[in-house]
Amino acid sequence: AMRGAFEWLESNLILRRMLAQHLHQKQYVDQLQRALTHLLAYRCLQEVHLELIWSQTQKPDTHEAVKQNIFNMLADLAWRFSNEQLDSLFGRFERSIARSKADTPMILQLAKRLAQSDRKGV
Repeated sequence: AMRGAFEWLESNLILRRMLAQHLHQKQYVDQLQRALTHLLAYRCLQEVHLELIWSQTQKPDTHEAVKQNIFNMLADLAWRFSNEQLDSLFGRFERSIARSKADTPMILQLAKRLAQSDRKGV
């Protein structure tokens, strides 16, 4: 049943639409996080989805509140990530720090939160 729901979400670009607006509102991002948690539980969250999420923080005109909400959401979701997803996330950290000095403090704070909550010893 979940696989069918996921296919419907994908075919109708629902996640893409969810990531296109209201990310400055914490309550909205909290609900988005709940949906992503379910996708993670059923191993449906894919690399393309991580890229969609991360790309919202990389746009030059992205408001700081949006970045902070996304980084907080990623910190909360990351302990459910597979090793490959964690590697992908840390690769994004490295590339972003090299590109954007302005985002470096937020990215380092996110990495610190992940390290402090590391339950897998990764």
